[in-house]
Amino acid sequence: MAKAKYNAAQLKALGAKGHAFKNPDGSYSYPIDDAEDLGKAISAVGRGTPTTMRSASTSSVGPRRSGSRKRSPTIGTPTAA
Repeated sequence: MAKAKYNAAQLKALGAKGHAFKNPDGSYSYPIDDAEDLGKAISAVGRGTPTTMRSASTSSVGPRRSGSRKRSPTIGTPTAA
């Protein structure tokens, strides 16, 4: 088993700076403090459980994307001639 890159105190400090995801139980996971961490986080998207990464990514990305989408007109709607 590989040794963790960050100990509990370092992980808590990263969480306080906003560089780690805060779990529902108050603990922190998925720290991103350097390029290596960022690469691992990008690779991990989709592998997390619904209460961790996927819910975090959809809650933070979803609202930003919803306003930018163009809605297509309803099929079958009469147009003015």
